[in-house]
Amino acid sequence: MLEKYLNKPAHTIGKRQVDNFVAICQETISGRTAKERCWLIQSCWDWAKDKYHLASENPWVVSAARFQVLPRQQVKPFTIAELQAIRAAIANHPQYRHYSDFISFLTNTGCRFGEAAGLRWKHLSADYTTVWIGESISRGRSGTTKTGKARTIQLSPTLQAVLLSKYQQAKPKPKPDDLVFPAPKGGAIDDNRFRARCWTKILEICNIEYRKPYAIRHSAISHALAKGANPIALAEQTGHDNRVLLDTYAHAIDKEYLFIEV
Repeated sequence: MLEKYLNKPAHTIGKRQVDNFVAICQETISGRTAKERCWLIQSCWDWAKDKYHLASENPWVVSAARFQVLPRQQVKPFTIAELQAIRAAIANHPQYRHYSDFISFLTNTGCRFGEAAGLRWKHLSADYTTVWIGESISRGRSGTTKTGKARTIQLSPTLQAVLLSKYQQAKPKPKPDDLVFPAPKGGAIDDNRFRARCWTKILEICNIEYRKPYAIRHSAISHALAKGANPIALAEQTGHDNRVLLDTYAHAIDKEYLFIEV
């Protein structure tokens, strides 16, 4: 990165070069991205300074503090009625009904898009009551989940029936390594193509304010918390860190008077 932006190797970087790098970032990228970038370089420097004989004093220590980051607006979850309308519109659309079961799975599990796209039949239990989530496909590349950790999700009776019916009606019968939700022409569902070809148009049909497909996951978790789901259990089922889940979704928990009355 330093060679790209400053045309200099790391061992030649001092305070002046850091100032130049910060100035370039201020002009070309958002404050949040710039702050994260400086944090990463600072950490890389600490790791490398002994091994590669860099200056003992890290010139990047205060660089991240120069960027003022505005708070992000929280994702607006879909209402339950909106989620139902989206599912119905996709199921009844002659061109996009192929994605109906995929959307049902996202809505009822809170999985990430890539986790659902990478789901294989061998990941489902024999009785369809649970699913193992440990693989993800994004832009055609297979990998682990975002956190690198696997988890097992309990499936609702409705979703169990959907998956069982999907398997029984498939011709020929799927093999264990086959994708549960392949793209219309085979291979994994690509999020960019799905968003451009299906998602945007379905929201327009439903007259629903546009939100990225990620909002399905956000909505599923928000509604689960609003219904009184245990945050720790929900974090485990959705692959969230407990603290991150509470920080992100605290607004979704029903507010009530918590203190004793004296």
